[in-house]
Amino acid sequence: MAARQWLRWVLVGRKTGLRSKVRRALGLFTWLDRDATSSTASQPPQEQAPPTPRPAPAPPSSEESLDGWVRVLGVEEVPAGSVVEVLVGERPVAVANVDGTFLAVDGTCPHAGGPLGDGVLDGAVLTCPWHGWGWDLRTGRSTVDEDQVVETVPLKVSGGGLWIAAP
Repeated sequence: MAARQWLRWVLVGRKTGLRSKVRRALGLFTWLDRDATSSTASQPPQEQAPPTPRPAPAPPSSEESLDGWVRVLGVEEVPAGSVVEVLVGERPVAVANVDGTFLAVDGTCPHAGGPLGDGVLDGAVLTCPWHGWGWDLRTGRSTVDEDQVVETVPLKVSGGGLWIAAP
């Protein structure tokens, strides 16, 4: 891995992950988001425009009351085989699409505190980007040490959105 890629992975994580959002809000290391193949690589770092805010969540359908639930994403925002980190209140949550089944776990690795939303998804196993521990999203159990468990988070699919139980 090239030094720039390694530095970006350590400091920023994925471009859509929580670490990059915090970094962008603070205005730190914005030059890491530039494409490595672009011709601007030799130019000095420049600030990026802030990300466009997400549209307001759709109201719950009249047939189903979603009191106590928070809409976090649209179903189309989490393609099959991917994981996305969202904030529910102050809590990071990793939301994954495992072949059309949506699962959610606490976004902080209980082993080392790594951001699980920046991890790699292989089937129903989410691997922490910091220390490589795998977590079975269906049970929350570690694939390395079965005594270690990450909290699973209740998730509901309704009206084309993904809803998480409010903290």
